[in-house]
Order: sequence, then C-alpha cells, then structure tokens
Amino acid sequence: MITQARLKELFDYDALTGDLINRKQRGNSPAGKAAYRVMWNGYKRITVEYKQYAAHRLIWMLHYGEFPKHDIDHINGIRGDNRIENLREATRSQNMQNEKKARSPNKVGLLGVCAHGSNYRAQITIDGKCVRLGTHKTPEKAHEAYLQAKKALHPYQTIA
Repeated sequence: MITQARLKELFDYDALTGDLINRKQRGNSPAGKAAYRVMWNGYKRITVEYKQYAAHRLIWMLHYGEFPKHDIDHINGIRGDNRIENLREATRSQNMQNEKKARSPNKVGLLGVCAHGSNYRAQITIDGKCVRLGTHKTPEKAHEAYLQAKKALHPYQTIA
C-alpha cells in the first residue's frame, strides 16, 4: 500500500490545477510534468509502483495521511478537478446526491425526470428508495419539482 511519505517522494502537488507533478522521471513520464492520464469517464488515473489509483484518492492521501474510507465527491461535479478544496469524503449515497446532470440512459435528458405515458414523472432517491414526486405536463415542470425536492432532501447537493 502506498504511503503519504512515498507520495511526497514521488510528487509535488500543484494547488492551482489540482495535479500531481512528477518530482523525477517515472517510466515514460518525465519529471516536472503532470503524472496522470484521463480515463474515458473523466477521472484521472495515476500508476504508482505498478498499481493504478484514482488521482483524487492519492491527493486525499497526500493531504490527510490516509486514504478516504468512503467515496470522494467532486463538489463542482467536474471529475478531473482535483483541487483539494473541490474534494470531500462522502458515502456513496451522499456522492450520488451531488449529481448535476442526467445519465445517458435518461431519454428525457433532465435529472429526476422520466417519461410517463404522455406526461413526465418527477422522482428522487432517498436512502436507496425511489420517491415519486408527481406527474407533470412538461419535462421542465417535472424537473422543477425534482429540483425543489432535491434542495430540501439532499443535503450534499450543490445545485443552486
């Protein structure tokens, strides 16, 4: 298992970009350059001693001396923004509360909204259970109902 001391030997942390910078050449990765590669899902990964890590978890370890016990939530929703002030430890449920946009299978394209016959249903998940918030004539009205519920019921959300 990688330690905070070993991370400090290998990397400098750039507080402006949130990147780990190689202190010396590591394989094909030169000294003075950012040490990550961006994955298909937008997260940054770093290989250290033949093991891959999520960059945000290494940055957490570098700052706090231990790996987080739960997920790391990117507060602003940008997966590659690993500035320490943008990272917070969260349970999976808390992390999911901070979703900012609908997932790709959502045909309506609005968070918390699905088609329901000729109308649109608003729904939210609370403690792993789907709670229906009613049906609406337009997807925008359903989305507004979802956002109101989200502000009241999801304390980890950061949607304004």
